[in-house]
Amino acid sequence: MTHIQAKKSKIAVGLPTPSFFLSAGILLLAFGLRLLLWSAPLHQPANDEVEYITVARDLLAGRGWQFYEHYHWLRAPLYPLFLAGSLWLAGGDPTGGEALYRAALPNIALSVLNVWLIARLARALFGRRAELLAAIVTGALWTFATFASLYMAETLFTTLFTAGLLCLVPGDRRQETGDRRQETGDRRQETGDRR
Repeated sequence: MTHIQAKKSKIAVGLPTPSFFLSAGILLLAFGLRLLLWSAPLHQPANDEVEYITVARDLLAGRGWQFYEHYHWLRAPLYPLFLAGSLWLAGGDPTGGEALYRAALPNIALSVLNVWLIARLARALFGRRAELLAAIVTGALWTFATFASLYMAETLFTTLFTAGLLCLVPGDRRQETGDRRQETGDRRQETGDRR
């Protein structure tokens, strides 16, 4: 390898690849879709949202879990804690609509993180094409985009569940399998393939 070739290979390693820009573009489009849905007027909370919001406001007001002293405990505590933190970050009066409206922004960030996590999981299990397909599908999936603007536990659960699954995958399995096949082929050539 000449000095110039070595210098070029070092430079090329630090530059983003076209697939990086494609992935970043998909994530930006996913973020834009979620912001577009969020920019609609604040919806009237219903069903589970009412309970989550009430408990989060109680937590912020220092009343703890008092909601459940006179009501059956039906929800896991993590999402009300997350929502209380989101309301706190939103600032202003937590009982007001404006703070509640801004409190959806961390959920939107989680939803975009979901797109990235699911794409990474698809890549680890099935390769680069699956990663792009998963990113496009989850980025544009109306259910994922809508839940980002709702005060529901699904987005937080999906983030934690997908991150957990990704932690269980020991690297890029497909690459490892390909490397093992290559090593096996190399060994067979060296030994003269005695089969």
